[in-house]
Amino acid sequence: MISVPGAIRCPSRYAQAKMIDHTELSALFPRKISPTDLDFVIEMRGHMLFGEFKFSDTELPFGQRQCLTKLVMANPKFSAFVASHNVPNGGTIISSVCLIEEAFFWHRGDFKQAKISRSIYLEELCRAWICQIEPPTAEYAFLAAFGID
Repeated sequence: MISVPGAIRCPSRYAQAKMIDHTELSALFPRKISPTDLDFVIEMRGHMLFGEFKFSDTELPFGQRQCLTKLVMANPKFSAFVASHNVPNGGTIISSVCLIEEAFFWHRGDFKQAKISRSIYLEELCRAWICQIEPPTAEYAFLAAFGID
């Protein structure tokens, strides 16, 4: 079987990894806090992009919001997003077409947290993030101006 980067290789194992019960551990921590997970983490040349995917109209829990905020505030090379989807339970979420609902980032030396009001897909956000790290060459910019990838 050929493995495609980013594809789910074993759906049953992937689902099992999402079903970790931390009940016993939460009693150890103050205020019965519990671990969180991140749905999306990518590193490129020391820059990090973190993300969380939620079903449409589902509010990001306080702990996950705090986690994303503190991760990004820790380093100006870090950014994060919250994206929404409307895939029914059990379906595969195609990340590139999820809509960005919120972003956490640094701009001109200041930490920013913004609700996104226009339709931005994750693919578009990732392309912009990559361009910040590796500005496109003049040739790429010329081709992109004509809609050629």
